[in-house]
Amino acid sequence: MHDRVGAATRMIAALRALVGQPVTPRCARQMTPYGRSSGDWRTRRSVHRFVGCLLIAVACLASGAASAPAAIDQGPIVRVLRPDDALTANNQYLPSGALELGAFLPLAVSKASARTAFQGALRHEGFKSAAITAFSGPGDRMWRSFAIEFASARSAASSLGPAVRATAADVPAGSDSSSSRDRAFATAALVRYSGGTNGLAGIDVLVSTGPYVYGLSLSGKPQLVRRRNVEQVLKLVIGRG
Repeated sequence: MHDRVGAATRMIAALRALVGQPVTPRCARQMTPYGRSSGDWRTRRSVHRFVGCLLIAVACLASGAASAPAAIDQGPIVRVLRPDDALTANNQYLPSGALELGAFLPLAVSKASARTAFQGALRHEGFKSAAITAFSGPGDRMWRSFAIEFASARSAASSLGPAVRATAADVPAGSDSSSSRDRAFATAALVRYSGGTNGLAGIDVLVSTGPYVYGLSLSGKPQLVRRRNVEQVLKLVIGRG
């Protein structure tokens, strides 16, 4: 970025020297022709107009170089459910790339109160990027998958607790929820809920491994929601990452 800004600055200085006066985008629009005695003023006016336009372009380049955001790490993309997993019929949402924190949180946590606390924890632990997908199918079944990348495995492990609390706080209205350790994984937690006003039940499994926190949930009619199914699918997702 600094190289691009430096190159833009040097180009502006060279162009000013070429014209023979401190040309800026504003003065480029206000230029008056030289006197006829100094040569072909029409040619010089054309040169000034050209240089003025070029300066505007260079200024935009320099501005863009100074303010361009850093590239988002795309690592989480391969660590979520994909359409070719063919778990259910309909893709609910599938962002085309990894997400920054502000874009990820509204998709991951619907309740503002739960989202605020989770956001603070993710920032504190060095959130890098995330991905999230969701798929719906018969029987009101909904699969939702997310992966969050952190700067280190330690940060990911520290974020598992806040992720569990945010998930437990975000269950449907009227639901009874509980959380516990999930022994199917080395470092994982399980959140269950049922009895909500929509009559649906749900299971969320959250796992910390390496610099990632994974989450996979299945919700739907109680008879269609099975813990073992969620654990098996999540193992496949983690394994291909």
